[in-house]
Amino acid sequence: MIKSLLLTLLLSLPTVTAATTFSAEGQDPMSIIEETSSYLLKTLGDNREAFTADPELL
Repeated sequence: MIKSLLLTLLLSLPTVTAATTFSAEGQDPMSIIEETSSYLLKTLGDNREAFTADPELL
């Protein structure tokens, strides 16, 4: 339970940070969220084997 909450927090913080940073620069917040989500999913996918072998890396 705690691990899933921490994972959610870990994945949410970069999205919120990126959205607030780039919105100040005039970029559409929705596109920022989509780009950040895509980046996180790509990173998780690229490292799936390592994360499967050692979940503590997450």
